[in-house]
Amino acid sequence: MNRGFADNDSGSSVVEFAILAPMFFAMVLTVFDVAIMFGNSVMLDTAAQDGARAVRTGYIYENVGDLSNIEGTAEGDPGQKMMFETAACASIVLIDCDSISYRVARFD
Repeated sequence: MNRGFADNDSGSSVVEFAILAPMFFAMVLTVFDVAIMFGNSVMLDTAAQDGARAVRTGYIYENVGDLSNIEGTAEGDPGQKMMFETAACASIVLIDCDSISYRVARFD
């Protein structure tokens, strides 16, 4: 007895691939997106630490650049903001530094 269409299993792999491929690619893209998000988070944390260290100690790493035009570190002095911005932006690679908002203030 020949059942014809019911016994024909050619093309079943293509149908399975068509069903599973979008979910697989969505998972792969999600993994990459989450990895980039965590990488940016770590990069911003490090930049904030470097900027805070620069303001607190007045010391800037050699790779940050020339800060000879910054004078004083008194509270409210624009030099603190410039020092923080220079130190923080030096350690940020993949993010545009102009798109980051921050506030330099004294915390008691």
